[in-house]
Amino acid sequence: MKSEKRVYLSDRNVPLAFSGSATLIGTISVEASSDWHDLFLVKNNALYRIDADDETLLRHKGIPNPASLAKYARQHGYEIDAWTMQMIVGRFTLETRGIDIAEIGDDLLA
Repeated sequence: MKSEKRVYLSDRNVPLAFSGSATLIGTISVEASSDWHDLFLVKNNALYRIDADDETLLRHKGIPNPASLAKYARQHGYEIDAWTMQMIVGRFTLETRGIDIAEIGDDLLA
């Protein structure tokens, strides 16, 4: 049986950065946007928001620390979407180094 690929939308109607198929154990994702805000869990073809106030997730300016998120996922038996992790690592790195994406130039961003 072939896995079904689906598009999941956040409550802001933005597609999630979700490169796989929904799993029974749950996959953590974010919006496919440079301005994503929340973490989501895709499980059993349903979408759940992960509590932003969960103290087990270390954050910097609201962005989860990638190592902390990996620990959180392991503790709960979840996976992290590969595309999502790349987005989190990139944004966390920019934020912790004080790099403003706007300074790069919107004209260069596709």
